[in-house]
Amino acid sequence: MKHKFQDIVTKSLLPFFEKNGFKTMDINSETNKTLGVDSYYFYKIENDLNSNLYFESNSDTNEDKYEFKLEFGIYSISFNETIGFPIYESPNGTANTFSIASEELSADNQYWQAITSKTDIEIFSNTLLQRIQNTLDSHKDINTLDELIDFYLDKKVFYCNYDYMIRYLKKTNKQVQLDKYIEILKSQNTDGSESSMWFLKQLDASLDKRTLKEKVKSNFTKGIKVPNPWEKVLDWVEKNPHTVIGGHFEICDNSNNLLQHVVAINDDAAKQLAIIGTNSADEVFCIWKKNKTESQLYFLAKQAAQK
Repeated sequence: MKHKFQDIVTKSLLPFFEKNGFKTMDINSETNKTLGVDSYYFYKIENDLNSNLYFESNSDTNEDKYEFKLEFGIYSISFNETIGFPIYESPNGTANTFSIASEELSADNQYWQAITSKTDIEIFSNTLLQRIQNTLDSHKDINTLDELIDFYLDKKVFYCNYDYMIRYLKKTNKQVQLDKYIEILKSQNTDGSESSMWFLKQLDASLDKRTLKEKVKSNFTKGIKVPNPWEKVLDWVEKNPHTVIGGHFEICDNSNNLLQHVVAINDDAAKQLAIIGTNSADEVFCIWKKNKTESQLYFLAKQAAQK
């Protein structure tokens, strides 16, 4: 069945995307195995926005059927730069970017599409291309980041880390959009489910107007001294807010109760730790008050801690 899908790509999809100004990129390499054993990537950069679609196959696919999914997303370089995500030079313009819009292009609400021996390839191809065309048509008048945000704020759910969106809207002084977004989040979580008390607390923390330095220093409870070198780091952060260091480490506070939710420790243990940052795997770095006179840097992974 795999050859049938590849025929669809070669005979239908490639001509379609070429006609619509998209380019292709081979992402089926050793460094991109997470995108599937057979992945096809199409992108189109227009000013600040990068529209892209990719097909990802299921590694469990057998000879009787071939399964794949299709997703559409839009990236914005200015969005990433504003919230502090460094953008590196890349031929396709997507390196180290954060998607603020994404849609799943499926039929009958099925995440994975399947091709079997009974599949009529012509009908299947036409249906697939029509779904893609409808998505492109719905986004054809979106030329700027503001238009993209407005478009997706009118939808129930769209893919974007809510904290990053709040960060962007606050930093660019877009109060009207921020107020609207907050009301949406208060009524539902980012996945469309009902907002939980924990999520609402996280939301309040994101709206905290204290500086990051003030919030990080508040992590240091009585008895845990802020190291002098860390004071200098926090002063630097004041001038370079929302900076991801080394591409992974980010200075943060404990306003979202990371200690309790990431490593599941109790309140008494949490009082002996002061969070200083986290990495891309949601692992936490802390100052640990070992005893009355000694403190050490500690790294905490999910459900476990190690020195």
